Amino acid sequence: MQYAEDVDRIADETEALVRATLRRGIAATARLSGQVLDMVRGMVILESVGPTLDALAQSAKGIAQSAGAERHALSALLSALVAGMVTGDLLGRAQVVREVESQGFAFTKPVETAFSERHAPCAMRYADLGSIEFEPLDPVEAIAMFRDKVPMTPAAFSQLTEAYRARAFTIAGQETARAVEVVKGWLDQVLARGLTMRDFLAGLEEAADAGGITAVNPYHAETVFNTNVQTAYNAGRWEMYHAPEVAEVFPFFQYHTVGDDRVRPAHAAMDGFIARRDDPVWDEWWPPNGFNCRCTVTAISIEEAEAKGIRPSRRAVPQPDPGFAGNAAKAIREV
Repeated sequence: MQYAEDVDRIADETEALVRATLRRGIAATARLSGQVLDMVRGMVILESVGPTLDALAQSAKGIAQSAGAERHALSALLSALVAGMVTGDLLGRAQVVREVESQGFAFTKPVETAFSERHAPCAMRYADLGSIEFEPLDPVEAIAMFRDKVPMTPAAFSQLTEAYRARAFTIAGQETARAVEVVKGWLDQVLARGLTMRDFLAGLEEAADAGGITAVNPYHAETVFNTNVQTAYNAGRWEMYHAPEVAEVFPFFQYHTVGDDRVRPAHAAMDGFIARRDDPVWDEWWPPNGFNCRCTVTAISIEEAEAKGIRPSRRAVPQPDPGFAGNAAKAIREV
């Protein structure tokens, strides 16, 4: 299948995006963790550390409802998350546009829905996609590039950015809570052993390092940003594949891995799997299907299916990774 032969290029494009996002994300996460540590370093009474951390954790839980959230200490992390996820979504959409147009299909109007079924008429015109050579741009620059390449109404784009902004608030709050829990864990040890504020501060760096927040555990940061960018990327593909005119012409989906030695056995068992677009399997096996999953799904047209005698696969379907048995793209779309 024509698009299946481009899996390496797709993987390169998404990996470049993840790398660019991760560079910003690690710095932002380090800043957030540093702010938590600086807060407790500036305290002089041991008994006041716990309530201060509790207040910070509570603030993190309610950050999405905070009117001044943009000015919060999480702003750098929020910016990195939103930019990465919006760019990932737009890249996924752009790839689908390029895919279907390479098979002779042309969008007759902009896509009017992003994460709801509401239609908002708009006369916005869009440029033909042509061929995109993806560069590892700063996500903010990439957003501007892809926004002009995807047939999408302004209202839909606005709705998309708001959905990812809400998701970023949640993730950023979780990252704050994680840093707080690391420090609280050390505080609990200090209190249990009857140590002093000086002892607490003396061991803070070691405890933070052990918890992976001072140097920002690279694997943790990569998991956070990779998984969320990949989720947004595949949500963009899901959305574009469900534009009514595309759905009519492309009745089948096919699952792909990148085919290297990092592919997990269950994912490898799904490689090449074909099912109709409305098959329930896609409610369980739409990427990402695990942490740092690099799989993708492509569509097969009626013309190609008839020409090549393509039929749905009959082999058994394995279980996705624990916690990933679902369709995150649909979940985001329904926010």
